Amino acid sequence: GKETATGRDTDSFGNIYLAGLWDQSTFNAGGILLSLTPGTILDSDDFFLMQIAPGLLTPATPAAWAVRGGGIGNDSIEDHGLVVDNAGNCIVRIIGMDGNGHPCLTLLGSPGPAPMGGGLGAWIEKVGPAGAYVWQQPMVSPSGYYNPAKGRQVVDLDDNVYVAGCYNGAALSLCGGPSHTTNGRDGFLVKLSPSGNFLHEARYTGPGECRATAIAAVDDSCLGDPAFGSVFVVGSHQ
Repeated sequence: GKETATGRDTDSFGNIYLAGLWDQSTFNAGGILLSLTPGTILDSDDFFLMQIAPGLLTPATPAAWAVRGGGIGNDSIEDHGLVVDNAGNCIVRIIGMDGNGHPCLTLLGSPGPAPMGGGLGAWIEKVGPAGAYVWQQPMVSPSGYYNPAKGRQVVDLDDNVYVAGCYNGAALSLCGGPSHTTNGRDGFLVKLSPSGNFLHEARYTGPGECRATAIAAVDDSCLGDPAFGSVFVVGSHQ
């Protein structure tokens, strides 16, 4: 079967966080057995997030906790879709990849995401240091094309969350922000508060296709302001 890691990070205490997907009936996440969504279509994936406490790693090292999510179709945590903030919370990007009307039914430890239309949805979710659901925001709503930026979403020194990518469609909202109709495929950068509330967005648009393709945060506190930091986005257009 398939067992694939799609993201990893550590916190200031040395804990290791691992995200990924699997397609068999059960998955042993460091001694914690996780089960696929009942009725999952053959070769479709569910996703997981787990924490491993610091220490000597061996094949038998147990997980401190593990949580799962998914539906009967393909669902995953995106490549490089995990980052841990300064308080040990996990910020993950989840995508319900099935465009055949099979929506993602549950996020990580949550009762379930809002319907996204057409079976294809994407969310950003925050999971607490002990694996408990904290909040989620749909990346694009009510539904529309979404493509993530390469590289993880990032957090700044105040644990605000930044995520970038591209999207297209009519009357779409990014992470709970104002509604827009794109000019073809537009690039975006969105800032969320530590509690998941929309704070700010920047959109990149033109006559052709615009993409935000990578994002990075830089600690500029050496410049004198302890709360100062910069976020850089690169992209392309055609």
